[in-house]
Amino acid sequence: MNDLFDKLINDQLSPSELKELRERFNASSDEELTTLLLCRDMRDADPEYISQEMIDETKSRIDSQLFGNTSQKKVKTFKRFMLIAASVLVPLIMIGTIWLYIGNSSNVKTGMCTITTALNETSSLMLPDGTSVKINGNSTFSFPSAFKKDNREVSFNGEAYFEVAKDANVPFIIFTPTITVTVKGTAFNLLSRPGAKYSEISLDNGTVSMTRKNSEKIIDVAPKTKIIIDNATGEIIVKPIDSLQNSSSWTSKEIYFDNVTPEYLIDRLEQTYSTTLDPEIKGMIDENFIGALPSNDLDEALRILRRIYSK
Repeated sequence: MNDLFDKLINDQLSPSELKELRERFNASSDEELTTLLLCRDMRDADPEYISQEMIDETKSRIDSQLFGNTSQKKVKTFKRFMLIAASVLVPLIMIGTIWLYIGNSSNVKTGMCTITTALNETSSLMLPDGTSVKINGNSTFSFPSAFKKDNREVSFNGEAYFEVAKDANVPFIIFTPTITVTVKGTAFNLLSRPGAKYSEISLDNGTVSMTRKNSEKIIDVAPKTKIIIDNATGEIIVKPIDSLQNSSSWTSKEIYFDNVTPEYLIDRLEQTYSTTLDPEIKGMIDENFIGALPSNDLDEALRILRRIYSK
């Protein structure tokens, strides 16, 4: 239903699509609508001020488009109408404002949201606890539309930069295909993909602990440190994060490599671009690599490597 809401917001619904949206809206439970709209609101939200006049105008447009101007019953409950209003207003209002529309009800059931980014696509969102997440391409992030009082657990595979809201009593736990990361309030970059040879945590500040899949050993990560985990052997490499390296350099569309092995370089490029490099370029990379490569242009990255390694 997300694609239909996008068209509603942009006044692009065809008559048949409008009919389909009405039917799907009326067939959805309050809980399903709440989860759907909260998940939409947490993605790429922009906290801007909006006047009451703009709110009223938007409500009127939704009312007219979805239900026409007849006197028939337009929504099952007032709350359902306000949910749609909140959805259309975003990103003009703050994420927290949606709770005003649904009455901040403790009876609303928590649903799971999933955000998947395509290759070369990025996304930013704010979670219900105030944690911000920047998600790199080729990644999937699942999280509840509202955290429980004693639980902050999410699932992730790919690459993302987390700024976790502090809560000493409720750790923030990230389950990935290769490792589990536990934090209480910190900023770090996380890289973990199924099938990859390596996983990484680069910690800017705070403290992070992690465990490998099928292992109970807890590994603590110090600030300004990157750890690289060999997913097959469990070997861990610890490197300082120097002043030239930003642990989330991918947000600037590049990947920084600090004296990495050919095996690591090849694996990182293949995971970033979701591809298998040609044997020719693999055979050419025969020495450690230091420097930056584009994270959104494989052809350019390969041109740079050929210039460096051609003999």
